[in-house]
Amino acid sequence: MEEKSLKILIVEDEEISRNLYRLWLKNYNISLCDSEKSMYDKLSNNNFQLIIMDIGLPGSKDGLSLIKELKANKDFLKIPIACITSYDSLDQRANVLNAGADVYLVKPVSRNILIDIITKFQT
Repeated sequence: MEEKSLKILIVEDEEISRNLYRLWLKNYNISLCDSEKSMYDKLSNNNFQLIIMDIGLPGSKDGLSLIKELKANKDFLKIPIACITSYDSLDQRANVLNAGADVYLVKPVSRNILIDIITKFQT
C-alpha cells in the first residue's frame, strides 16, 4: 500500500484505541492526541484534512462540544469530522450530526470501515 497524503488528526483518549489506529493506519499521515488541549496544539501547527473524533472524551469538554467549537471557527469549519463513539442512540447520532460531524460511527469500528471513511475524504 502506498503512503496516503491525507493528513488525519485522531482525537481518542483510550490508549488501546490509539494503538489500534496507529497499527491500522500506519500507511497514512496521522497524528494522535488524547485531549482537548493536545488537539488544539496539533490543529494550530498543522493543516489537517480530516479529524476522527471520539465523543466520550474526559474533561470539561466532550467530543460533541469540540465538534461544535471547531465548526464555529472559520479556521477549522471546512475540515470534515468523522466521529467514533460507543454511544448508539438516535438522539446522540442526531446531536452529533447536527453539531457538524460528517460521519457517525459506533464502536467497535472495523479497519475496513475506517479506511472506507478515510478514502471518502481523500482528495
